[in-house]
Amino acid sequence: MIKRRSRSLPRRIRRVLEAPRLCQPERICLFGSWVRGEADALSDADIVLIRSTEAPFLERTREVYRLLPPDVGAVGCVGLYSGGV
Repeated sequence: MIKRRSRSLPRRIRRVLEAPRLCQPERICLFGSWVRGEADALSDADIVLIRSTEAPFLERTREVYRLLPPDVGAVGCVGLYSGGV
């Protein structure tokens, strides 16, 4: 679920936040320059996904990257971490 304040984010960033929903994370967190209001046209989207999983780190990361649309640009620091929030 995307919180209300994210409606002011550019469409590209909203798509980055929506795409991983297919892996049913407990939470998707945006951080970095977009949250601080310092992003420009070249800024990447920094996200962290929270979900319980036994999969190895690289497998979790690959799963998330496969879900991202190829035209959304750079996405940095994608992680799918095990455990609760």
